[in-house]
Amino acid sequence: MAQLLSNLPIGAKIKFGKYSVNGEAAQPIIWLVVAKNHTCQPTYPTNSVTLLTEKSIDLLAFDAAEPNNTYTDRQSGGNNRYSISNIDQWLNNSSNAGQWYTATHNYDQAPTNVYAGNYGISYSNRPGFLNGFSDRERNAILNTTIRLALISSDGGGYEDIVRKVFIPSLAEVGYHDNLAGGNVWEYFVTYTKVGYLTEQAYIHSLSNSKPGVTESCSWWLRSINSSRDEVYIAYSDSNTSSKKVCWGNTGVRPAL
Repeated sequence: MAQLLSNLPIGAKIKFGKYSVNGEAAQPIIWLVVAKNHTCQPTYPTNSVTLLTEKSIDLLAFDAAEPNNTYTDRQSGGNNRYSISNIDQWLNNSSNAGQWYTATHNYDQAPTNVYAGNYGISYSNRPGFLNGFSDRERNAILNTTIRLALISSDGGGYEDIVRKVFIPSLAEVGYHDNLAGGNVWEYFVTYTKVGYLTEQAYIHSLSNSKPGVTESCSWWLRSINSSRDEVYIAYSDSNTSSKKVCWGNTGVRPAL
């Protein structure tokens, strides 16, 4: 019997939208209910239900290296400013293959293999993430305001942006975060942060560095490590780490 999403408990699983890793038949995406009526600053939409993919749906770079950037660390490591990152643009796009990417700033670079750590990953030629969703499904996703800390080279402080789909922050998944990244989702008060790769992603990902489906898989967070010009990743319940954003061997777990 069909249930209202708002009636499902924290940790419930639902199918919503479809995804194709590398041209194979699109498969349903499995999501977890991670929060309901979540309280944070900036505020989430009223009476909303927050979903996070159960597993990493793919292994992708957060942002491509930008060899023409005047900021040295971004020339080889990519841009850790989430609001102009490749992953943010891709997650919120429904275009057909090869049509989702447009430069978001003067130094932007498409996430092709050579600029994504040479892990065999190139996703600029793929459809946007929302391409596998029906119009009804896309229309059901609410616009959400999320907060992003900025490194000093980007002006410091923070910025608020509005997105339908987004990468979680340190705070939202239950790590300590003093960078204005929101509050912990109810799911992560009880459940593990350890993530895994979907079988679909394991079979079809072209990454030359990927864990097996029973091995833990680190996954991107949007929170910056300003001292190293990196972003944080989730990989265990008690510890986190950070890495250069151009590394294309890291899992992607979208939220909406």
